[in-house]
Amino acid sequence: MNRQLFNPTKLYPQQKILLGSPDNSVIVAKGGAGTAKTTGGVLKLYEYLSRYPGAYILVIMQTLNQLRMVFKETWESIAPEKHYKYSDMGNTITLYNGAKISLQYGELPSAVDRVRGVNLSGYYIIQAESLTNEKLIYELDQRVRIQGIPHLRLIDSNGGHLHRVCSRRYSNFDSAEFIATDIKKTESGPLTVYRGKCAFGNYLYIHIKTTPETSVYTKEVLDENKRTMPEATYKRMILGLDTADEGLVYDEFDRHVHVKEFEINEGWKFYRGIDFGYTNPFVCLWIGIDADGNYFVFDEWYMSKLLVPEHVTAIKGRWDNLEYLCTYADPSGGAMLGQLMDDLGGNIEGGYNNRQWGRERVKMNFKQDKITIHPRCENLIYELQVNEWKTLKSGNEVPEDSQKVNDHALDALRYVIASLEI
Repeated sequence: MNRQLFNPTKLYPQQKILLGSPDNSVIVAKGGAGTAKTTGGVLKLYEYLSRYPGAYILVIMQTLNQLRMVFKETWESIAPEKHYKYSDMGNTITLYNGAKISLQYGELPSAVDRVRGVNLSGYYIIQAESLTNEKLIYELDQRVRIQGIPHLRLIDSNGGHLHRVCSRRYSNFDSAEFIATDIKKTESGPLTVYRGKCAFGNYLYIHIKTTPETSVYTKEVLDENKRTMPEATYKRMILGLDTADEGLVYDEFDRHVHVKEFEINEGWKFYRGIDFGYTNPFVCLWIGIDADGNYFVFDEWYMSKLLVPEHVTAIKGRWDNLEYLCTYADPSGGAMLGQLMDDLGGNIEGGYNNRQWGRERVKMNFKQDKITIHPRCENLIYELQVNEWKTLKSGNEVPEDSQKVNDHALDALRYVIASLEI
């Protein structure tokens, strides 16, 4: 198999800083889209593993599919094929010198149990802002215990507010859980770099703004993003700033523009989105997508205090003449997700559940007028008009998330759009 390997002579300035850092380090790379954070992290990881034959690194992302698409493809562009073997069965990479990588699905309920009993020399958390498994994050440091090898902890995050667990552990210099001292700050154009010490060794934090000098994007593309993106999305995803909208989450939604009656076209592609609940509402949305990628939400089921089989009966009684390519459901549904798969039938998957990224995709589609909602979907319409950001806590720069009220139909919508646009 012929592959185009990454050219290590063409490095962005943030990658040079990352590669020049000591191996016995906690390294956090946080910034805007397209700034090659993961490529830099994989380069650092490859160099580290090549130096230490006994090294064992756990690589973590929210889903196994992400690991295969993001990490594995990046790894294959960097590491010569003759230098390692990949096991699809065990999701492991073994280097020619015996060093090893294991790929771990971070949101798997059994993830913590799988880590226990494993001795590591380090770990790499990719897209840390999407990881919500707090027990796993804390267990990792307990497992970094292989002796005689520098311990490497790598964390990268997209622009925006890291999930509160990763944020307070890795980027809050004086937090109770993780203390970095002797911090020295340097700024150079789009890069802000913090260097210091911590309980685990050296500490490096790189904050990167997306510019032509630090990313794959040209000035023309970035100017277009600034023109078309919601302002808060632009600040998070391009400038890599910790900012968020104030007030309503979906302030791009305009009832006069996005709510209207329409006829269903049988030539559309059809999907369903489901958010589980018992005391809170169980929600199903029916969505069609036309050839131009416009979303048409044409019906909803919104009901509390029923069991899954009762919901399934109601769902089967609506629009059963249509063929659904997939039903995307709450991936944390556990037994309810399993029962839905058994009872409803068809192609059912856990939806992509990076809340920040998914919200931004929904917001972007509203801004571009690509979502139309039928007036019968009154609960979805209501939630769009009232769902707000969490109130800021004292000392925080941005809300950590939207409020977990009036968001059940919104979650069902997000699962479909995020899963299709990832």
